[in-house]
Amino acid sequence: LDATGNGRSLHLAEARRAIAWDGPGVEKAKRKAKERLGRNKVWDVLECRYFRIERIDLAEALPVENDGRSFHAYFTTDGEVEIKAGRTSAPAKAGVSCLLPAAVGRYSLSPVRGPAQALRISLGRNDP
Repeated sequence: LDATGNGRSLHLAEARRAIAWDGPGVEKAKRKAKERLGRNKVWDVLECRYFRIERIDLAEALPVENDGRSFHAYFTTDGEVEIKAGRTSAPAKAGVSCLLPAAVGRYSLSPVRGPAQALRISLGRNDP
């Protein structure tokens, strides 16, 4: 919200350009998908001592089992994702974030009306 309480516009096109996976200088860091889970792909983007970022290309529902050692924060970068945990379900369109605490053991991510892409942020290895 701005100073007067009105909603501010999202700059989704600019955000997508800022994280253009195929943009200049990205080729050197680009790797093959680390995991293929059905028709879904999971890519390592970045990992450091404090956090880890993965890119998830969703083509179908993806069940996730969290071992309880870290939260999972999601940011939908393209399309729309539905996140289900137990009896709770939340849609996340491009530009929307969702935080799942470490205590949420099992949940799923599903693309809505076509393929979707999201970033998953979690704790890193936290060793020197």
